Amino acid sequence: MSTSHDDTLYLRPFGEIDSRAPDCGVRALPGRIAALTHPLNKGREIVLPDRETYDPDVCTVVSSGVEGFGRGDVVVLAPDHGAFYPGLSPDGRELRIVGVVKPWWESLLGKFSGEGIAPGPGWMLVDRAECRVLSAECRRIVLPDSVSQFGDVGTVVASCGDGWSSPYEGERVCIQGLRTYTFREVVPKSWALVRAPIASKLWLSSLQRAI
Repeated sequence: MSTSHDDTLYLRPFGEIDSRAPDCGVRALPGRIAALTHPLNKGREIVLPDRETYDPDVCTVVSSGVEGFGRGDVVVLAPDHGAFYPGLSPDGRELRIVGVVKPWWESLLGKFSGEGIAPGPGWMLVDRAECRVLSAECRRIVLPDSVSQFGDVGTVVASCGDGWSSPYEGERVCIQGLRTYTFREVVPKSWALVRAPIASKLWLSSLQRAI
């Protein structure tokens, strides 16, 4: 098991992700998803030293108990969420199951494809506005080129809700105090996956299904 211990999501270009979904002998119950983690450093010319062999953020679904997610889908899961089971996949990848301790909608952040990333149910993809930092000592604007700083206000790029509990594309939102995950690679660093402020748990629960 490997973890990131923070709220930064590590992705790979979609074409590099192993989307094979072999039979692991696991059938997900309603409200749970079983997925195989993707080896982050596999095939890299430059190995990320702060990460281990497996990336817990990008996984391939092998069994799903959630409507809209099926075998072979590549999903983005919250770092550290779920139970990890090594040795169950015939190709050596680590199996991960979410929806056991925490509700699945807290762990299932989005779906990743060749077209990009789409937020999961109850989440929204927000493009955060870049902010300027005002120095208290000399009262001048300081914005180092090496540091990207973003504020608590942004524009909704995409959202996934039940029609009334999630902001629509193009709306301006304040994300202060909301659960937020940022990105390290592939997508713009100004983007973040943010928990919708009023997500209908009745609707989220209705997406649980038996396979």
